[in-house]
Amino acid sequence: MKKFLSFLTVAFLVLSLNAQQFNNSGFETWVGNAPQGWNSLGYMGYNLCKVAKSTDAHSGNFAIEVAPQNFPPVLATIMGMEETFVVPGFLTNATIDMATLIQMFTSGTAGDVEMDMQTFANLFTDGLALTEQPTAITGYYNFVPVDAENSLFAILGLMVAEIEGQRQIVGMGYYSNEEIMVKSEGYQEFTMDLMNFAGTPATELIFLALVESEEVAVNFSSLFLDDVNVVYSSGVEALSFDNTLSVYPNPTSGDFRIEGVNDSRIVITNTLGQVVEQIEHYKGQNIRLNDKGVYFVRLDNGSVRKLIVE
Repeated sequence: MKKFLSFLTVAFLVLSLNAQQFNNSGFETWVGNAPQGWNSLGYMGYNLCKVAKSTDAHSGNFAIEVAPQNFPPVLATIMGMEETFVVPGFLTNATIDMATLIQMFTSGTAGDVEMDMQTFANLFTDGLALTEQPTAITGYYNFVPVDAENSLFAILGLMVAEIEGQRQIVGMGYYSNEEIMVKSEGYQEFTMDLMNFAGTPATELIFLALVESEEVAVNFSSLFLDDVNVVYSSGVEALSFDNTLSVYPNPTSGDFRIEGVNDSRIVITNTLGQVVEQIEHYKGQNIRLNDKGVYFVRLDNGSVRKLIVE
């Protein structure tokens, strides 16, 4: 489960104070050692990773600490596993299908599991129910790495809808300080922008936070989170594809223009959400993409157009 997510960023967000928010978004309410409204990895009475109450809070009395943990040797013996591995620190607002997840971990090489987005849609259910469309998740984090070269934290948002009777990922967002794995020196604000790439309104929002480590160890890096909130747009239109936005030619062999746009910010991403081109003041000039594939062109007014490079 390493470096498997990287997604699109968007801009110009409008906060809706009356829209749905995560339960216990400030991690102030705990039932025993568990944060109300949040779930982590547990199996047969064992906590598979560290999720703990912390008094090192951005605001209020408490925050949450998330960290990897060695797979419990006792549980490994019970399950007939010959080796142990590191379980990523993990936190979600959704219900986890632990039986399927454990089967994925133990069916192949321990700890060497890759998950695609469709797998996530089936593994994690009962997220935040939506009646409005989210555009971002914001919050505060404090990352304290033990080994900067072998530590990674990532925050992921999945927008889910039911299409033809099946749960489908219709949008997503990603945030990480993967490129600079250093101690964050106190709480830092993050904004994880969400992009609806399917044009179908999402009905559910799933939050995932992971802290990874390469090797079995005694001490692991920790991610502290606090004050996690959802930002909403003024309507579904801001997240839907705009068929009136003229990108020509489309499909293209690489060169194209955006017609009818003057002095606008342009962000172009691939299907993994990686920003491949960003122009702060587009004034009708030619744009070239060298690699074949599907891309998304977004203006700062929220308009989105799919582009195919053949």
